[in-house]
Amino acid sequence: MKTTIHKTTWISLSLLFACSSVKPVVPELVPTASLPAELMECSGMAVLDSDLYVSNNDSGNAAELYVYSLKADRPMRTVTITGVDNKDWEELSADDQYVYIGDTGNNRGKRQDLAIYRIPKEKLLQEDVVEVEKIFFHYPEQESFESSKTHNFDCEAFAIYGDSIYLFTKNRGNLKTNLYRIPKVPGHYAAKLIGEFDAGFLVTGADVRSLSDNKSRLALIGYAKIDGRYQVYMLDFNKVDGAGFFKTKPRKWNFDLPIQTESIAFIDDHTVLITNEGEHGDRAMVHRLNLTSGK
Repeated sequence: MKTTIHKTTWISLSLLFACSSVKPVVPELVPTASLPAELMECSGMAVLDSDLYVSNNDSGNAAELYVYSLKADRPMRTVTITGVDNKDWEELSADDQYVYIGDTGNNRGKRQDLAIYRIPKEKLLQEDVVEVEKIFFHYPEQESFESSKTHNFDCEAFAIYGDSIYLFTKNRGNLKTNLYRIPKVPGHYAAKLIGEFDAGFLVTGADVRSLSDNKSRLALIGYAKIDGRYQVYMLDFNKVDGAGFFKTKPRKWNFDLPIQTESIAFIDDHTVLITNEGEHGDRAMVHRLNLTSGK
C-alpha cells in the first residue's frame, strides 16, 4: 500500500458560519495513506488494533469486509459475510468483542428492513467466511415510506457506547441529525429518539471514544454540497457526560476539501482517521486529524 502525502491549501469558510452558534475551526487534515483499490466506495471504518483496520463498501458491492493495515508490508484480507446481502452498508463500529455492520442506508426513505449485523472480532481476525447475528430496528416516527429526497430517516453513522448502539441520522430534509438508541444485542427494536442537533450538513460517519471519569468524546463527520461542490465538516463533542452527547457544545470544523467523506474512527483520545470515497475522480484516502490543532 503506497503512502501518499499531499500539500493542501486551507481556506477559511467563516462566512458560512456567521449566523451559527458554533464557532468553526480550520484545522490541518493530513492525507496519510491511499486505501486499497478494493475500497473505492469505502463507507465505514473501525479500528481492530494499533495498526489494523476493517472497512466496507456501500450498496451495490459484495457482502465483504476488508481487514488491512496502513503499512505496506501487511497484506489485506477479504472476509466474506454469509447469509445477508449488502443492501446499503454504510457504517462500521466496534467494541471489545464485536464488529458491527450497519445495513442502515435509506436514501429514499422506503426501506423497512433496516439492520445492524454483528461479528465476533475473533472470527473476523481468523476466518475468511463468517456468519452474522442480526439486530433489526425501525423508526417509530416514520409514518410514510413513499420515495422522498427530503426525508429524515436515512442513517449512515452510528457508534457503540456501553450497552447500546447510537444512531445519527442523515437528514436530507433539514440537515439536522437525530440521535436514536437501540440495544446492541440481536433482536427487533423500535429505535428510541433521544436527541437532535442542528449539524448544518449531512452526517455520514460517527465514532465515540471512552475517556476517564465516565466521560466520552463523540466525533461526527459529513459534508454538504455548496454550488455543486462537496464541503467537509466535522463536529467534536468532547468531555461528554456518559452518553449525553448533545448536551455538550461541540467544536465545529470545516475543511476546504471537495471530497465525499464517509467514515471516522478514533485511534487515541485526541486523534481520528477520516476516509473518503474514491468516486468522482477522487482518490480513496485515509486522512489523520489531531483534535488539539486549530485551537
